[in-house]
Amino acid sequence: MLRGNMGRNAAIAILLAIAAPVLLPVAAAYAQTVAVEPNGPMVPRDMQPLPVHVGGRVAIAKAARGAQLHAHQWPGTYFEAAFTGDHLALSFDDKGNGYQLLIDNAPPIAIAPPGRSLLRVTGLSPGVHRVRLEKLTENDGVRGIFGGFYVARDAQPLAVAPRSRQIEFIGDSSMTGFGLRSGKAQCSLRESQESTDTQGAYPALVARHYDADYQINAISARGLVRNYAGMVPGREIPKVYPFTFFDMTTPYVDAGWRPELIVLKLNADFVGAIGPGEKWKDFGEVAADYGPAYGAFIAELHRRSPSAAFLIWWFDTARMGDPNARRIFETAEQAIRDAARQAGVQHLDFITASDLAIEGRACGHYTPSDQRKLADWLIAYLDRHPTIWPAEKAKARQAEARQVE
Repeated sequence: MLRGNMGRNAAIAILLAIAAPVLLPVAAAYAQTVAVEPNGPMVPRDMQPLPVHVGGRVAIAKAARGAQLHAHQWPGTYFEAAFTGDHLALSFDDKGNGYQLLIDNAPPIAIAPPGRSLLRVTGLSPGVHRVRLEKLTENDGVRGIFGGFYVARDAQPLAVAPRSRQIEFIGDSSMTGFGLRSGKAQCSLRESQESTDTQGAYPALVARHYDADYQINAISARGLVRNYAGMVPGREIPKVYPFTFFDMTTPYVDAGWRPELIVLKLNADFVGAIGPGEKWKDFGEVAADYGPAYGAFIAELHRRSPSAAFLIWWFDTARMGDPNARRIFETAEQAIRDAARQAGVQHLDFITASDLAIEGRACGHYTPSDQRKLADWLIAYLDRHPTIWPAEKAKARQAEARQVE
């Protein structure tokens, strides 16, 4: 995989070409310049589009001069490209999401919700460069459009190869990095949205550790059969999951997405008081529906990704003081195992993170330190079970066959 010229660029200086702040300043020792054209063209006439490697769910629309527009809504989406040249541009139509741009080894450039704009980066050292645009925030009411990377007509586009490993994460606010950068325990809704950082949450940290492509198909406060406090009924994760957008109108299809590992954390069902309009009288009734529904969801995921191993972040039933609660969740776990076995799932495990010292002070959610602990916990599990990865499993089988011979 092309890594780009990581050592030629000493630093980045930010120069805003408009009065409204679209970019946040980064280290001023670098020789590059970033300028923003509000209401700029989605496809600049004087430039050529770069081929884009996409991580996450997008709907692609063809545009002028061979360009492609990438509409997206699920969190954690990222876009990568590479080229030989000394400047580039990026186009956006997104009023609801913040991003960060990474060029080679330089510090990230923070991009506040750009709206309709063209961002130009000049002053790069001549040579090979690798660029990566990461969506940081979560916005379930806005579709963003990334119009692509563009370079001069005499620049040389370079392809970015997909990574050999793919990991999918399905879950809730723990995976979206809700409020991660807030620095305080209590936040307004706006503060929590603006301080969300999906790329700093444990799914992205784990994927980068293994140099894996990843999808983070998570929505804060969404559960399996019941969302937090009974909100937006009918929009639980299994209902929204099959679609590219949250309005559930565009089915998601990507033959190139074949994850080797799917990690799930879906327990918002048991958070927030049960309201008078809900179908359940208590959480015992929720749990009775939860286990079979989880099993059905695993079976559907297996149908879509038949070679994937499954890890479910589960309740620590061994430490539950209430025997009835322990029995309820043990019954749910068995229902999931039975459904997975009947579907033909080869690897399913339930993992708990009870021994971690969690702060939970980022808008009432995981802090950067918490997310790092969770990433290390999951990495340690995966390293103890290397045969989760198909290549390692094949090696183990070959070794067993040689021993038999």
